[in-house]
Amino acid sequence: MSASTRPLDTHAMVTPSQVRARATTRGVLRAIAIVLVLCFYGEVLTHAPVVGQDFRVFYSAAAVIQHGGSPYDARALTRAEDHLFPARSAAERRDRRANPYIQGPLLALVFVPFLRFPPTVVYDAYAAALLAVTAVALLVIDQVRRDNGGRGVRVPQRTLLLLLSPVVFLAVLLGQPDPLLLLLFALAWHALQHRHMALAGALLAVACVKPQIMAGPIVLLAVLTWRRGGIRPYLGGLLAGAASVVGCCLLFAGPLATGDWLRALVSFGSGTVYTQVDIAALSTLYLGWLPHALVPLAVIGAVAAWAVWAVSSVRRGTSDASATLRWVGQGLCLWLLATPYAHPHDDVLLLPVLWLCATKRLTTGGRALGALFAATWWFLPMTSVLGLRLPLVRGLGVVPVILLALILARRDPTPAGDVTIIQASHDGHRRW
Repeated sequence: MSASTRPLDTHAMVTPSQVRARATTRGVLRAIAIVLVLCFYGEVLTHAPVVGQDFRVFYSAAAVIQHGGSPYDARALTRAEDHLFPARSAAERRDRRANPYIQGPLLALVFVPFLRFPPTVVYDAYAAALLAVTAVALLVIDQVRRDNGGRGVRVPQRTLLLLLSPVVFLAVLLGQPDPLLLLLFALAWHALQHRHMALAGALLAVACVKPQIMAGPIVLLAVLTWRRGGIRPYLGGLLAGAASVVGCCLLFAGPLATGDWLRALVSFGSGTVYTQVDIAALSTLYLGWLPHALVPLAVIGAVAAWAVWAVSSVRRGTSDASATLRWVGQGLCLWLLATPYAHPHDDVLLLPVLWLCATKRLTTGGRALGALFAATWWFLPMTSVLGLRLPLVRGLGVVPVILLALILARRDPTPAGDVTIIQASHDGHRRW
């Protein structure tokens, strides 16, 4: 090919001033996007009736425990909530009866020392603490990634991006403790990396205030420790942590509340999963048409299938450090699909997966998945808050989780010029 017919290399013709101009433009667009997101969040926090909805339940449960009652007694909980947060309408009072306290007594005990302060002040401090805890958890996850030979990423930018994600906002908006569970999982994973197996098990035992969410991470790390020959100290730490939690509940919450909690664990879901419309797990797809008697079998089948996958895939899935990170990420995605009672705010546990995907390169097909994931990740978790419940459509929250699992399952080559998932979700083909 002659010099006159050779195609021009447009990338080689870009001048340094053009590069700076493009970087400035992208920075301005990012700043505008962040301002718009913050304005939207501020509007929701100001006017949405669900602000602090679950926090009110936790705070009321603490008041019930302080007076020697059981927060699992629906009447006692409703009386306490009506006293602390007077209902503005009959509809709001009915909604409260449909929002029971199902977490462990340990969560309510955390709020007991703060009952002397106004609930609005406690909620504001609690919301700020949830954001801070999320940021710390992301830094711990980044250290786990570095311990596994991960490449460097722009930590402040990615921390800000994930802190602004809708699942974090939902947790803060409702007052859910998922960021704390994320931190405990991150610390347990970090402890496991440094061969502190017993400490990892004990940390995860504390996180069992939401066992339907944390059972999956407990099994994932148990399989990893079994693979590395440290299952005994891990299980020992798990049992010691669980015994400490139960002992703390007996001592400070009393035998009545502790006994009700243990009984609620045995019959978990009998009065809740059938009434929820915003569950972000596969169970929401079959709850509407499967006969009531078959739902427990379907749930057990989904969880059993996930456990079989975890055990059968660990050998090839943890062949090296990079594969281990991908295996844990896939396990978290699949677990949040299999567990019967996961809401969009519980997908906070996927933040480590997104963080670990920060340097995963995508080919053209992967870019399309990444763009679709970004669109669903930012919109679908907010549908229940905005009241956008489409008729005949349930389980929209499972879509971004499925897409993220598919992205992790891809075996994309990494030639120069490919982009990462976060870059694809942010600005298509350019690095930021």
